[in-house]
Amino acid sequence: MLRENISILQHMSFSNADQNQPCPPSSILDALMRVIVPIFLFLFFLTWNSWAAGDEEQKNAVTFSGISGWYQFASEQNLTDHLFYGINIGYAIRDKDFMRSMDIELSGLTVETEKSPDGRRTDVNVFSLEALFPLLPEKKSIPYLTIGAGVLLVDHDAGEEENLALSYGFGFKKVLSEDFFLRLEARHHFIGDHDHVNNFQYSAGLTYLFGQPKKEKPKPLPDADGDGVPDERDACPETPKDFDIDKRGCPIDPPDTDSDGVPDYRDECGQTPAGSKVDSAGCPFDEDGDGIFDHHDKCPGTPEDLKVNPQGCVDLRSD
Repeated sequence: MLRENISILQHMSFSNADQNQPCPPSSILDALMRVIVPIFLFLFFLTWNSWAAGDEEQKNAVTFSGISGWYQFASEQNLTDHLFYGINIGYAIRDKDFMRSMDIELSGLTVETEKSPDGRRTDVNVFSLEALFPLLPEKKSIPYLTIGAGVLLVDHDAGEEENLALSYGFGFKKVLSEDFFLRLEARHHFIGDHDHVNNFQYSAGLTYLFGQPKKEKPKPLPDADGDGVPDERDACPETPKDFDIDKRGCPIDPPDTDSDGVPDYRDECGQTPAGSKVDSAGCPFDEDGDGIFDHHDKCPGTPEDLKVNPQGCVDLRSD
């Protein structure tokens, strides 16, 4: 009985000692994921909140990128350079001051390569948190700087290796539309804690922006004659179609058959005698208001309310 009690006490003491031992350190990947996932969930919540609220001033957006390219391993790793495929999920922060703009991305890529010299298939995965900083204000083409930190996982027959991966690089974005842009990028990876090796990554991809407010197309200004010059700036608002016009919206060298200075398309009196003074409608003046234009009026100055003949003189035959 005594021996049994001693055995039980020894077992309990070893159990308590095991419980008092510090927990084994988490892997690099676990540590990174514990930090990265909450950050991205928080950023996604912010974007979704502003998107759902319809905030027209909010320019931030969630981004999704598909990338592919060439991954170059250091010779010390005994791995064959190979094509890779990857996905980036990020959060684009946009500010009027481009120096305060940036993209935060969670990046994951995979390389199906071979181990030298035996040619064993080896899977390499790289997971990292990246920050992209524009080098110029937003235009159709935007160069940027990128820095990042993460983990490189090498999975082969002997097991899985984990290495710290730090990187920097340069990229170039080409805006294709309001929601899509092309990206080209080159990165330099430092792999390992102390005796690091140098890997290189060259990629191209396509990025889609979620939650970015749509830009409303400006409504066209009124243009009654359809000549392409808005009414508020059109000095000739009734220009016929198919006329060549100047910046003021007026026809260039329009025809004027009677040479009175009023183009035919506005001339209500198309056969005005040469040298006659005309009004804006292209008709000669009638100073005495008897209905006979001055160039036909033989009796200018006829009193009002008197009937006149075709020569503009008083009709003596009238009662």
